Amino acid sequence: MNTSSRNPLALALLACLTSVQSGYSASATWLATPTDANWVTGANWSTAAAPGDLLGTTNTDTATFSATVTNTFGTTAPIVVDSGRNLQSITFSTSAASAYVLGTTGGNALLLSSGGTIQTVSGVANVQTVNAPLVLQPATSTTAGTYTFSSNAASAAHVLNFGGAISTGTTTSTQTLTLTGTNTGDNTLGGTLSTSAAGGLFLNKTGAGAWTLGGNGTSTLAKGTITATAGTLNFGSATESPTVTINGPAHSQ
Repeated sequence: MNTSSRNPLALALLACLTSVQSGYSASATWLATPTDANWVTGANWSTAAAPGDLLGTTNTDTATFSATVTNTFGTTAPIVVDSGRNLQSITFSTSAASAYVLGTTGGNALLLSSGGTIQTVSGVANVQTVNAPLVLQPATSTTAGTYTFSSNAASAAHVLNFGGAISTGTTTSTQTLTLTGTNTGDNTLGGTLSTSAAGGLFLNKTGAGAWTLGGNGTSTLAKGTITATAGTLNFGSATESPTVTINGPAHSQ
């Protein structure tokens, strides 16, 4: 028997499965007429497949939200994130973009690949809200991770808000989150901050805009630093007084 021969049918099936898996997701835009509020529903997206995947923590897809939604799915009916959804970036673009709400604070987390950005562009004309818990992933379990939140809408009223808890994946190195952009409104991180990075979570404020840490509750940074090099970084809002605990070696405001 020739053990080196291969079954042609098995090879064909393997090729088919590989093609399906690689084409399972791609960067995509939420449609103006989604059929429901579920992230996973392909018919809600421009490519007929939801961006991101459930296969790990290094997906490089971008989800774009630019349309004026003609029903409630994605706005007053927040987008429902499925368990294990991993992608790299989210962009709210164009003046036509509705006031989107992604996820709920008690719902499933979005797993965000290292090197990505959640951002609004200058033309955005509505408040954009990400309420899903976020897990910032390292590049690998032994290397550092980076992520950026960037708010750039021209009007200070059209801010970018995060309501859910923000945590990190596990790494023996560090995780850095940069808050940046040109929007000078009350862009807010309202949930708790925590890290599983052995080297800590480093929160950097850059750019001319403003960000508020802990606007709706308690923010705890157990290991790491907070550094502001430009713009404004507020602790708490004018109407609320959250507790901000920083046990790292240093911070600046």
